[in-house]
Amino acid sequence: MGYWALILGQLTGISVGTVVMIWRDPRGFSIPRLSEIHDAVRLSYHLVVARCAWYAYSNSDYVVVGRRLGSDDLGAYTLAFNVASAL
Repeated sequence: MGYWALILGQLTGISVGTVVMIWRDPRGFSIPRLSEIHDAVRLSYHLVVARCAWYAYSNSDYVVVGRRLGSDDLGAYTLAFNVASAL
């Protein structure tokens, strides 16, 4: 079966593990109330906004260089930035 054997082996292992865990420790599923998870949702929202803002902030120089100087100079700038960051 070629590479499909690797995929099916992983899926089979995970499925068997899940069935055994449910069989040994059966627990019911419930839908959480918004009032119970409100704080976690608010924290997650703040984290997502902060990470998106950081991504935009840390990559804005590439946008400026690409728009002002063109794609060739952007490639040189990216290479120089990566070399400088590696040191």
